[in-house]
Amino acid sequence: MRTLPSSAALILIDLQKAIDDPSWGKRNNPEAEANVSRLLERWRSTSRPVAHIRHLSRFPDSTYRDGQPGVEFKESALPRASEPVFTKSCASAFIGTTLAGWLRAEGIGDLVIAGVITNNSVEATARGAGDLGFRTIVVSDATFTFARTDYQGRSRTADEVHAMSLANLEGEYATICTCEQVLQIAGTETSRKEQEGLSTGLYDFVAPQYAEKFFHELEAKPFDRMILERLANDSGARGLLCDIGCGPGEVAAYLHSLGREVIGVDLSEGMIAEAHRLSPHITFHREDMLALPFGDGHFSGIAAFYAIVHCSAGDLEKAFAEWHRVLKKGGLLLLSFHIGSTRVHLEEFLGKKVSADFLFFEPEFIAAKVHQAGFTVEDVCIRYPYPDVEYESKRCYLLARA
Repeated sequence: MRTLPSSAALILIDLQKAIDDPSWGKRNNPEAEANVSRLLERWRSTSRPVAHIRHLSRFPDSTYRDGQPGVEFKESALPRASEPVFTKSCASAFIGTTLAGWLRAEGIGDLVIAGVITNNSVEATARGAGDLGFRTIVVSDATFTFARTDYQGRSRTADEVHAMSLANLEGEYATICTCEQVLQIAGTETSRKEQEGLSTGLYDFVAPQYAEKFFHELEAKPFDRMILERLANDSGARGLLCDIGCGPGEVAAYLHSLGREVIGVDLSEGMIAEAHRLSPHITFHREDMLALPFGDGHFSGIAAFYAIVHCSAGDLEKAFAEWHRVLKKGGLLLLSFHIGSTRVHLEEFLGKKVSADFLFFEPEFIAAKVHQAGFTVEDVCIRYPYPDVEYESKRCYLLARA
């Protein structure tokens, strides 16, 4: 089973006090609330997004009707201030709400659904998610339902109703998993320091091979050369440029060939050594892109080609804020990244055995984060991969003004 990306959202449906009213009858999965708490704890500890769905019924005799104590969230699923709440009045959480728009804006493509009632709002929301193209997991033991009488008048236990509802979803609309299975593929929290060490060690390990493979790659990428020329021409003729996450320095070298003064920064000592060897006329620094040693307004332009490929959502915010700080007012940021909402795990890279994760992002998500940092997004360009030249993923090139 694939690992869940860091952007995967936990969607908690209708977990309100109304569902505890005795009028609902006999339920199943008495451990569901405890499993919801386990999921919430993991999502929060790994800084993944959480959304809460609140139901306000239009029926006057409903335990979920507005104004009643039952509309309050259960203790096991209380939202935090940073977690959005979407209010609905019908079965699907996508009808009459802005949930789909929020998911798209945040670059979220994977959903994990828990809550109630399995054969009502959970099933309706999972069907809608599948129809909208989201990769969806329904957590079988973090959902529950109640005994019912079927169309032919036969009594069905809550477990039977639950099982049939999940069978309706499995394969076509969603993947059905237990809480334990979801926790296994959600992974555990990786601190910034640990992630920094993993990525730095990777590039130190493969630096010579990386430089050999990628230093001349711009020769086969006319669009990349064109967009770098745009940065050089539109960022102030006399200002200093910075190549962030410079690797062996191929972007810095190209900007220098256009007549621009440029420096490069990278956290990998091995990459900096390769950059010095290949471009001794350019200055390169071993620095952390989240805490640059330069003063405010130091650069007129920044190129960051795939520099965010190992960044969590929190690190993205820190990086964009720091880059905004070191750019002059009106300075230009050129940012490139792989498009998607997944995490690609590699066990082999450039002929070496490694263990590394590479993160893809949706353009809308990155544009929103860049805007939050104070930039004005000027252009978003998307291109398809060059065959036999690079990894086969779509690429985004975003230009933003400080």
